[in-house]
Amino acid sequence: MNYVCFTAGAQDFPYDRLLQLLPDCENLLSIPADSPSALDSLDPQETVALVFHPYWIQVVNRFAPRSVVSFMEPCPQDADPELWEKLWNLLGAKSALVCTPSEKIYLEQCFRRDSVILLTSEEQKPFDVCQIKGKTLFLRDYEMFFRDAMERVLRNRSIEDLTKKQWHLRKKYYQSLTDKVNMQATVLFLLSVYQYLLGEKGARDSLLQSFEYSLLAGNQDSLQTHYRFLSAIELQAGELERAVNTYGITALTANEKQTYRSLLSLLQQEKHDLAKAELFRLNEDYRSAVSILRTHLHTHSSNEARRMLIQSHLHMGQMEQALRLIQTSDLVSLEDRNNFFLLEGTVSSMNGDRHAAIHHF
Repeated sequence: MNYVCFTAGAQDFPYDRLLQLLPDCENLLSIPADSPSALDSLDPQETVALVFHPYWIQVVNRFAPRSVVSFMEPCPQDADPELWEKLWNLLGAKSALVCTPSEKIYLEQCFRRDSVILLTSEEQKPFDVCQIKGKTLFLRDYEMFFRDAMERVLRNRSIEDLTKKQWHLRKKYYQSLTDKVNMQATVLFLLSVYQYLLGEKGARDSLLQSFEYSLLAGNQDSLQTHYRFLSAIELQAGELERAVNTYGITALTANEKQTYRSLLSLLQQEKHDLAKAELFRLNEDYRSAVSILRTHLHTHSSNEARRMLIQSHLHMGQMEQALRLIQTSDLVSLEDRNNFFLLEGTVSSMNGDRHAAIHHF
């Protein structure tokens, strides 16, 4: 198997050790150290792209490798944060695997993608041992997860069990910190997030304790930053009306109050799936929102659900999926048509088709 690293160039590269764990690696290139023209000699279907910088997106998409693995990093000071996040989001949507050393980015991606690995751990002891070219490597937990996930990528297999194992390890880590002074609000909130991802009942108690500590610490935004997540936990537990009411408690701005009224209207019309999807979206759990909307559209013809699904796809960087769902009836106003052409142009540009992109723009 060929592997091509798309990097930032001469900057420090912290992933050399992980590259030693790549399965079936017969050829390893690094661009721009190797000329991009080297791609011409490779069979895309026998090549995995390892993307370490989002500005390579057009080259990667045009090359169309067998698989893309994105290594998401926080935005550097000299980059445009909005563009940086947008390009990573688009690459994430194309990726068979997303990796990141940032827990913030990791959790954001866990609410958007199925295959995400956190490349850091506080646990120093080795979890596994392997032999690489005559060398013995003692692997930390995240290195083991990365190695096993890459093997799954080559075989087009799910990493769901690996993802859950890492969530369990993160949960145990935060459980070990719950008695640390001055850290309770953050620690308990993160604990509740991992319990939520695992579908555990303890998420509610952890979240409420986190909210209490946040209030005691003087956080004036505690309703939105902490308590609102309770609505997602309640929704996951099947308590839809209670979840909507919880969101209502946190609705302080005019827009949030209007959103709350919209949720109540969906309940009154017994559009329960749409209310669930919207509430998950409001908690940035786009993965759950999309799952509900797709299931709903399998059995119901609903323009409202379809438009909600379009918006969720856009939040997840899934531009092509969003485009396929748009119908002529959606393009009523001039703004609607302009946004549609902009979306088409963005997709063409990201795929390296400059001529089509210019035509749409």
